Order: sequence, then structure tokens, then C-alpha cells
Amino acid sequence: MRKILLGSRSLWASDIFSMNDPDEILYAFSDLLPTAMGAGMRPEFGREVVKQEWAKVCVHIACFSNAELPSQWERYANQGTGCAIGFDQSALEEWCLQQGVSLFPMSYDRSRQEEMISRFHKSVDRIFTPGLLKREWNSLAARKTLPDKATTYLFSLAMTVKKEHWQEEREWRILIMQPRNGALRGKRALMPLKRDDGVCHFALPICTPTLVTEVVIGPRCGIDSEVLRRQLNDAGLGLVSVRHSSCQCPRPTPEGTSGRR
Repeated sequence: MRKILLGSRSLWASDIFSMNDPDEILYAFSDLLPTAMGAGMRPEFGREVVKQEWAKVCVHIACFSNAELPSQWERYANQGTGCAIGFDQSALEEWCLQQGVSLFPMSYDRSRQEEMISRFHKSVDRIFTPGLLKREWNSLAARKTLPDKATTYLFSLAMTVKKEHWQEEREWRILIMQPRNGALRGKRALMPLKRDDGVCHFALPICTPTLVTEVVIGPRCGIDSEVLRRQLNDAGLGLVSVRHSSCQCPRPTPEGTSGRR
């Protein structure tokens, strides 16, 4: 936490294939999509196409939460020995808008998720229905682009859904998508970086005085709050509040638990 606030001032948006939780990507494509679209799922957007398209697209997410739970301290802050950084949500939304990236809450309601997929499915079917084809899709070239556009939409949608049992975390995400080995489009100033092991990530310079509101010291964290306040003040973050978490974490396990990136 100190390296972030007192050093880089950035959080990472990590490649989804490098995250600790495989459920981040498996749930939508292995469970939700096949169930919601069923036997009528168009071959253009079937599993094989989606699998092929994953190889073309780099998808990165950064995770946030509107909740503060003992289970989160256990999973994501080394059994409560770390700290959490609090952000001004409205200011963060404005920052994302300026960067051209998405910030959104996760959906945990299975019926709502299936409804979203169903609406998409019906919209695609209407495009291919004889006599209903819109003028902009009349050319062969335009029709060839449809699977790519639809798959991109499915990827985006997949990043907004999780299983219901995670709903207590009230997660929000920043999403960045780009062609793999390609340049970013639009006005984004964010650039892809690589870790020492070659894994791609984006540095999000959001740990600034205009965006950060508080630092929450974990239930088992040994940081001296007064020392931390002085360090934040020296770093130009004097208006950032510091508090101790009121959560009570269970006794730590022998092996420990590391937070996800």
C-alpha cells in the first residue's frame, strides 16, 4: 500500500488470464452463455469462435468494492495484515470517462444476466432475419464484421457477471479491452506494460489527492496510524483520512492467503 500511495500512485488492471480466480472468466462462457442462448445459439458466436477470439483480445480488469467484510480482508489483504484504499466513486467515474474506459457494478442476479444475454441473442437474430436486415448490414463486408462486433460485446458482458454467492462483495470493475499485440484506439493515454514474467497489465494512475479519500488499516495490520498520516501528508495526501477497520477476522491459517491482483 505504501509503495502505491507514496510511490507509483497507480493500481494495476490485470490480464484476466493472470488473475488468481478462474471464475472471473469461466462462469459466463462455460455456464451462463450456453444456458441463456441454448440450442439456438448461432454458430457464428459459438464456443469455438469465442475461444478463438479470446486469443485476439487483451482484456484487463481492476476490482473495487462497496463493501468491507472479514472475508475480503482474508482473501485480498493477506489475512487482514494489509490495508485498503478508499476512492471517491463520483470522481473515479469521471476519471474513467475521461480515459475512455468502463467502470461498472457487477451483476449477480442470474435471471437478470440471462435476460441480458437473451436480448442480445434476439437482436442478432433480427439482423439476420430475411427482409429485416438493416441497411447498414446489407453489404457482405459489413456482415462479416458482425461476429467480431458481437464477440466483443459478449466479452464485455462476460466481465460484468458473477455467481450469486459473490454478491456480498458488491464489486465494481474498471475494464480495458484492446486487440492483442495491437494499439489502443481512441483517446486513452493508458499504455500496456509488462511484468518481469511477461504478463501484460495497465497502470491506472488513480491514487491521487483528487481520487483517494481514505486508507483503512486491516484488522491484523501493524502499521502505526500516526506515522502513516505523516507519510501521507508529506506525499501531498494530507486530506486522506486514516482509520482502523472494525472487521474481526478469524484466526489465520498456517499457510496464509494472498490477495488477488
